[in-house]
Amino acid sequence: MFDLEHLQVGHEAPDIIGKDLDGMEFRLSDYRGKVVLLDFWGHWCPPCRAMYSTEQEINQVMADKPFVLLGVNSDRNLDIAKGAVESEGLSWRHFWNGPRGTAGPISEQWNVEGWPTFYLIDAEGIIRYKQVVGEDIEIGIEKLMAELGHKVSLQEVASE
Repeated sequence: MFDLEHLQVGHEAPDIIGKDLDGMEFRLSDYRGKVVLLDFWGHWCPPCRAMYSTEQEINQVMADKPFVLLGVNSDRNLDIAKGAVESEGLSWRHFWNGPRGTAGPISEQWNVEGWPTFYLIDAEGIIRYKQVVGEDIEIGIEKLMAELGHKVSLQEVASE
């Protein structure tokens, strides 16, 4: 029922209150006013690793815009998660889902069953795209940024 009442397109995204990989608490709602790409990922997951370069490029192109990429890492070992962020250059902030990995509290709350899972959340905190993948991520970001009056082109990211 939680999924139907809270995790559908058009609903306000449930707040996430968690710790980043350095143990600092933060919230999803801290980023209201920005378009949020929320990525549930793990270094153990080959499709997640395949997204690293695309996410890096999106993050770079969007650096001066009201946009944020946030990860929810599902590695059971915090040192593995930190090592992946460092070695792969994943410069955005990540929640750690805890030592239960994919069964951790954030993925449980958000009813995530597959990795990676992406949500695009608008500046008002409303889920606008759920389980968006491939070039649809770039198209969704462009549309949400246009609603904020920012013309961005992620065509070059989508084509790589």
